[in-house]
Amino acid sequence: LHAAVPDLLLGRMSAPQQLGLLGRAQATVNLLQVVAGQTLNFGALPLLSSRHARGDALAPVLRRATALLTGLGWPLLALTVVYREPLVLLLYGPAWLDCTPAVLPLALVAALALAFTQFGAALAAVGRPEVAAWPTGVSLMARIAFGCLLFDGSLASFAWALCAASCVAWPVQLGIAARHLGQAPRELLGAVGGSALAALAVLAVPWTLAPLAWLAALRWSRHPLLDEALQLLARRRMTSRK
Repeated sequence: LHAAVPDLLLGRMSAPQQLGLLGRAQATVNLLQVVAGQTLNFGALPLLSSRHARGDALAPVLRRATALLTGLGWPLLALTVVYREPLVLLLYGPAWLDCTPAVLPLALVAALALAFTQFGAALAAVGRPEVAAWPTGVSLMARIAFGCLLFDGSLASFAWALCAASCVAWPVQLGIAARHLGQAPRELLGAVGGSALAALAVLAVPWTLAPLAWLAALRWSRHPLLDEALQLLARRRMTSRK
């Protein structure tokens, strides 16, 4: 129901054309999820459950997972926003360019969601999966309320309503993570600080230099993703020599 509400609301309040445009904007923003798929959560529940069974704290591994995912995902979302028009032209053609005003707010929704990718698995690992329904329920109610209040007939206004709903649900997720997972809000914000810097870095240079700016930002912030990136580059270099 939470996922279907945007289509139901927009389909009720507007024309089918805008419903199609919203779908194209969501597909553009969700390219990372389409490419990565289930690997974003692969093995999360068994790993977290085993740590919890041993009595180990989940907060450190959750912070690292959040840092790794946002360190990659946030810069990609930033580039998607900046180059949304050529990206839509490449993927769907000029007939769908009217979907681009919705890309920025939907990218913010995706960025907030990336910070809590393992949220449901972690709550299941500690035996409290039902608690994950609270932020979903809050977001559902907020989507309906903001969708009705903020929609002015434009696709952008509806997309910003969805973004506002995600912002309302985020403090609920932070509170639940602090109470049930031992992850204080300050610790989570510290984990994503380097990712935010990396996203800003790729925006400050031409897209051809974005990978170098990304690596420089990871190095300057001592981001845990840097080691992963360097290992990947080393493996590619060894493979090319062979």
